[in-house]
Amino acid sequence: MSFVFFLVALLSSAVIEWWANLQRKRAKFLLRGVQAMLVEDRGHRSRYWWSPLALWEAARAEEALYQSVLRPTVGQAAESDLVRVMAHPLLRARRQSGPDGRYTRLPSYLPAADVATALVDVLLGGLADGRIGERIAGLHPPALARSLDGLWKRAQGDPERFLTELEHWYEAQMERVSGWYKRWTKRGIVVVGVLIAIAFNVDSVRIASALYGDGIVREAVAQAAANPAVCGTPPPASTDSAPATDPVGGEGEEIAGSGAAECARGVLEQLDAVGLPVGWPAGCPLDLAACVRAPGTSPAAAPAVTDWLAAALGLAFTAVAAAFGAPFWFDVLNRLGSLRNNGTKPKPARR
Repeated sequence: MSFVFFLVALLSSAVIEWWANLQRKRAKFLLRGVQAMLVEDRGHRSRYWWSPLALWEAARAEEALYQSVLRPTVGQAAESDLVRVMAHPLLRARRQSGPDGRYTRLPSYLPAADVATALVDVLLGGLADGRIGERIAGLHPPALARSLDGLWKRAQGDPERFLTELEHWYEAQMERVSGWYKRWTKRGIVVVGVLIAIAFNVDSVRIASALYGDGIVREAVAQAAANPAVCGTPPPASTDSAPATDPVGGEGEEIAGSGAAECARGVLEQLDAVGLPVGWPAGCPLDLAACVRAPGTSPAAAPAVTDWLAAALGLAFTAVAAAFGAPFWFDVLNRLGSLRNNGTKPKPARR
């Protein structure tokens, strides 16, 4: 079962990674993090995150923010602190540009030292004249002024220490952004996991019954799971936090790429060929009863309510298991393999 969950999680993660690259989600999350450092809190939205209208409004706002930084209007360039900070030469040079020199993509991460320098140059006009405290007091919005004033006092009036404090402030904010992105990824994997479970009929309850009752199927799945390089398996999930300069690095980048999705789909089809109940049975979905009817049951027999509930529970459990991520299930496979065999492979002796 861990191997099946790994394949579904791998396929789900690859789809989310493809969507994140297509929508430039890493750069958008970074912009949201920097924006939160520079503007006042605008309060909480009244709608739930899963509301279709809320999702649509959030996507439009995210894209508008991205475009305002990538190709700002004259008014935005003059009024927006975020646009002016991101237009600093140190940060602007990290954008991707086309052959004609026009910018096409914003960066997905920024070094903390460059961001600190950009903040000082744009918001305070540099550190040379020693009037840092006065300029901080005149900043708008007040929340930004209070933040910088606290960092200035912590630095005890030392410009170099102030730059270091700004770097730490940015790094701490990027750790929060990393959490935002991981939560978005988890939610996306659950949604994609539901779609994959439905599309391939990856019913955990039915699969568990087949593995328990059919030794041939169980052995075939065990042999497939024993392959240490199946689908370019990712390394076990790291316990270290993501780098502060890469706010959204994480499990999405551990996936082997678009080839992993195709490989996972192919392995699921191979397991179906050896007898694992993956995929919808003949007659489904034209005959809804055939979709949940237990194997070996007469086609004329109507499924009971428990059959429908078991099918729904099996699909839901698959989607929830996929949310743990492919690295988690890969690590589980490694641990189970160590228990089944003769223990872990000893490390090579140091010379």
